[in-house]
Amino acid sequence: MADLLSEMIERYKVPPWPYEAAYDRIVVFSVPEAKAARDTYMEGGLIAKPQTKMAAEKNETPRGILVSAGLGARDYLRSHGMGLGHMVWVARLSPWRHEVDRTEKDGVIEFLFLRAGDVVGSETLQQYIREGKVKVTLSSEGEDRGQHRYQYLDGDVAPRFDPPSYVG
Repeated sequence: MADLLSEMIERYKVPPWPYEAAYDRIVVFSVPEAKAARDTYMEGGLIAKPQTKMAAEKNETPRGILVSAGLGARDYLRSHGMGLGHMVWVARLSPWRHEVDRTEKDGVIEFLFLRAGDVVGSETLQQYIREGKVKVTLSSEGEDRGQHRYQYLDGDVAPRFDPPSYVG
């Protein structure tokens, strides 16, 4: 997982984040969606987007790279097939955004601070499933019988961890 995070930091030029997350919190580096880079509403479309709409799409993205997670969040995310370096999607209005820089080319550079339960999906996990690196299995023994789990190609099975009700 650390290799994936290093690769993503290099690919997306992730600046140092202000602190390591604690408890059930995570830090996500905000990465604009592909549609934010388009000048029109549709790919190859004729209707131009106003500058304010383009800026909003670029700066309010619900997508980013998971760069830090508290210990509780790591357990929760791992049991749901995710880890540091994953490209994740979060609930759009849930994060607290922290601007770390502005550039003329990229606009606002910011991190999202949120709870692990605010992650709604992982592009990286979807890719791993499609490539056969991860599969969903059903536990057939013990007290976890009948629960779904993620099994990794290397044979590692993530233990199921459902957080207490006050988390996420």
